[in-house]
Amino acid sequence: MEKTIRLLFDASEICTQLNGTAQYTINLINLFNKYYYKEFFLYIILNPDLNELEFLSHFDKLRLEYEIIPLHTRPIGPMRDLKYLKINRYMKDKYDLYICPTEKWPYFMKEGIFIVHDARAVNKTLIGLNILKKIYLKFILKKGFKNSTSIISVSGSTLKDFEESMRINLSDKSSVVYSSRPEPVLVDSTKISDDIKYFDSEDYFLFFGQLWRLHKNVQRLIDAFKEYKKECNTNMKLVLAGDDKNTLNHQDLQRYDIFYLGYIEEADRQYLLKNAKVLVNISVFEGFSFPILEALQNDVEVICSDLPVFKELYRCMVSYVDPYSVDAIVNVFKDFTDSPEVKSKDNLEQFKEEVSAAGIYNVIKRAAKN
Repeated sequence: MEKTIRLLFDASEICTQLNGTAQYTINLINLFNKYYYKEFFLYIILNPDLNELEFLSHFDKLRLEYEIIPLHTRPIGPMRDLKYLKINRYMKDKYDLYICPTEKWPYFMKEGIFIVHDARAVNKTLIGLNILKKIYLKFILKKGFKNSTSIISVSGSTLKDFEESMRINLSDKSSVVYSSRPEPVLVDSTKISDDIKYFDSEDYFLFFGQLWRLHKNVQRLIDAFKEYKKECNTNMKLVLAGDDKNTLNHQDLQRYDIFYLGYIEEADRQYLLKNAKVLVNISVFEGFSFPILEALQNDVEVICSDLPVFKELYRCMVSYVDPYSVDAIVNVFKDFTDSPEVKSKDNLEQFKEEVSAAGIYNVIKRAAKN
């Protein structure tokens, strides 16, 4: 019988309201739990702001053995890395491999698996930082690429973006493993809020995400939908679900059949998605986009940006649009109103859980032997 691989697993990104990286982290633990729970032991680094019960609520049942390692993480900077240094010293002989599912590689970590999602998001993050933090973030990224045993990228486009932006060659220790999502499950309608059930009899375009993030392009989406409603006599609605951190101007939204729901619970989110006419994601950059995959799994049509990463991942299963052109977005809305084209969803095999799990498992096994 093979020896259990002890993983120091960084889940510090998981919080109450999940971003894409946190969702990826949860999915990864779910894959370990479903397929390899007898082969891995997880030391899970968790921000104490999220208690263990809240953490466990993201899983049906954890069969794999684990131990929580609390860590109050700080923003990018030396103080954060010193906290990881203390953990590394305390855990030195207890784990075999460090798993970092975020671009924030700790400076003092010498080995492990570095999982990267979106180079353009990292580059855009640099714009909002002061000069010292910009230098530091690039510095620890390079450390991660250098010190990690293996690198996993969620797409070939992401890997290429990192190589070009960081001017490095990662081909000798990188693997591309597409993300996955569980197969759709029946939603218990008794758990759905009345506000969500209001849309049962309505046709609507749907957007999920953190509306306050500029790269999500939500304001241009709203502007395009308003123009579309002016030009077309239609009952179609636009539903926006996600936290906006008070960045949106809510005036006149419902006048144009635009409904802002704020952050919603998972059951409501699944229900909205299953009943949507079209999911819309017109981000100006993105690493993967779980909502698109979920929509395709539920046989919901998708409008998304004509980004290289989306074309790599979703090929001919979605309808593409220029995310910078309001006119182009209006026209694709009209196309779905007048004569919607039903896209084939037959190329989802590459996103199956067992395919993603096997890809990540193979990387871990190779790294653990080194």
